[in-house]
Amino acid sequence: MSQSWKTTLLECTLAFVWFALLSSALTWPMVMHPTEVIVGGGELGGWFWRQWWHYSEVKALEQEDFGLWGSIESLIGLGRFPETGNILDILLFTFPLREWLGVGLDHNAKILIILMGNGICGYVLARCFTNSWMVSLAAGSIAIVNPLVIQDINKLGLRQTLLWWLLLFPALLKRAGRTGTVLDGMLVGLCFSLISAFYWFYGLFAGLFGLVWLLWFLWTTRPPFGIARRWISSAGVTALLGVFFFLMPYFSANSDESGKGGAEELPEVTFFVPYPQYDTIVTTPQRPTSYRENVLSSLHRGIDSAWPADYVLDPRHGVLAFPLAVFLVGVLPAFRVKKARIWLVLWTIFWLGTLGPFLKLGAQKDTADVFMLGDYVVRLPYAWMFQYIPGMSRMFAPYRMASMVVVCAVILVAVNMDRLNETWKRWGGFVLIFAIVLQPFYRFDLEELAEWDAKPSMWRIPLQISAMKIPEWYQELDSDGWEGIIELPLEQQQDLLCTYQSIHRRKVYRSWATVPAIPPWIRHSGGGLEGKRMRWLAKSEPRGDKMEDWFRDVSRNPLEMEWSNFSSKDLQILMEYGDYRWLIVHQRGYYLTDPNQGDVLYRDVVRNLTSVLGLEPDKIIEQEAFEWPGKTEQFPVGPAWIPWASQEVQKPVQDMPRRYEMAIFDLSQWNNSALLERRVE
Repeated sequence: MSQSWKTTLLECTLAFVWFALLSSALTWPMVMHPTEVIVGGGELGGWFWRQWWHYSEVKALEQEDFGLWGSIESLIGLGRFPETGNILDILLFTFPLREWLGVGLDHNAKILIILMGNGICGYVLARCFTNSWMVSLAAGSIAIVNPLVIQDINKLGLRQTLLWWLLLFPALLKRAGRTGTVLDGMLVGLCFSLISAFYWFYGLFAGLFGLVWLLWFLWTTRPPFGIARRWISSAGVTALLGVFFFLMPYFSANSDESGKGGAEELPEVTFFVPYPQYDTIVTTPQRPTSYRENVLSSLHRGIDSAWPADYVLDPRHGVLAFPLAVFLVGVLPAFRVKKARIWLVLWTIFWLGTLGPFLKLGAQKDTADVFMLGDYVVRLPYAWMFQYIPGMSRMFAPYRMASMVVVCAVILVAVNMDRLNETWKRWGGFVLIFAIVLQPFYRFDLEELAEWDAKPSMWRIPLQISAMKIPEWYQELDSDGWEGIIELPLEQQQDLLCTYQSIHRRKVYRSWATVPAIPPWIRHSGGGLEGKRMRWLAKSEPRGDKMEDWFRDVSRNPLEMEWSNFSSKDLQILMEYGDYRWLIVHQRGYYLTDPNQGDVLYRDVVRNLTSVLGLEPDKIIEQEAFEWPGKTEQFPVGPAWIPWASQEVQKPVQDMPRRYEMAIFDLSQWNNSALLERRVE
């Protein structure tokens, strides 16, 4: 083996080891307790349900004989119809890991793979702009330690944390521009296709990035027309074919014979429509009742999820702060470095995009409160992107444009530090690594801790660590059974209930399993036993279901409702039509409905249901405080209980109960003839 190969192998080994250690540190203590804790929180419960549903679709597809091409088309089109696509990370990572490792461990392994892959691809990208492996290590670390990755792992948007193809895209563009070959052009197109297939909006960002870079490239280098046409056309054709391949499910969704669930039914898809005024959006009701209100409510997310302008230089933004060292070393010097200016322009474009439609600063982070100049709201370029760039009208999370901020930051650090001599590169890279890694682990935002937080520390683990706690009652249900469950309250705890459903696989009243969520090819028949179960899970309630309003009153206003309006006949109809056997009341759900009266609401509902049904429920502990690895305090000071809910209880943790109860009514006992005769008498 030659010295150069030995050196390359050593560098690659060191890079792999470093990124593995950094990924492990970021997810600590998961690497020491991979089966006891789980990385992330937020919408974790909802994503577990979606992955289980997709998994069921794959199992149903295995029972159909569509041929190779038909099976591939059906596979890439899986998802929540009509919003098909963008589950390639689930197909390629989640399902194989689930078959190998099981539920829970597959999730943790996937996060480690994504983080390490980000670092390695960031290293490769930086190596295209510098000959220093230490500088490349520092730049690659940015792809792991940045607010986008940390926030989306905590919120469980894992497909948005996978930056591999975005990081390789500029490297392939640079190479194609240098060589001008058809093959390199095709690699650019293939990379763009993968970016889009994993997440459509990243494809949109990559397209904008590539267009700006290409105009700069043609203007500054003025390559021979024939050479430029050769690689650009091959890149374009490959990208179009690749994107079309992954877009096929959208076209098939449009042709669904039911006339429902097609891509044309997607809300908020508009083009060349001005972004509404700030006052119009913030006055929209939180629970929309019309199409217009639904659109405005979605646009409200564009304000909430935007980042404050100073997140790139103020570490007090906590885990939502970009490493300050990157701004000082990579961004600021770029003003004076000719080779870095195009990357600075691109960094600025996407940084402005992360700020959303209206300016926010420091104290207004993570809120809908924007910076005001008197009565004037400062309008930002994102509002024009929304109006004039096709597809941006459905991008309700501006902060995700930080994906390209990360990519440009990797390049800027590499380009600017490459000007130094070898000694400065080596030691400067080492110091930069230390500064990048240190920031999210150190609490610059300590003053923002609530007064009731226990044992505040100057150090923290940036990623949220949760625990998988499923009540034993659900685990003991036969997952092949055909008896459904009605769970109260109906609202506020959908993530919780649907996560339970992914374990027990029973029909749940008003769950996310609906007919449009079933792929058209098994919506009416086929798919073997798995397809049959999916159709049963998604079976609509009886026409004119009279119990829905009654259950919603029980869920929302139990203290004010008339319990005498209960109709045993209507409940019987619902039970027989939907195969429902159990009615379950969740104490935790009522704390989500009203944190100050949760226990009062729960006990009132259980007492009144006991009266109108003539049944005594079984009462069991649903969740309770527990010790968890890596933390000495018990929950709720510890991790979030998983499965979590669609909203958190806004109440000091010391005032929350140490355990939550659930009451289980077995309606088969209520529905037997003896009880019916007794009620008639």
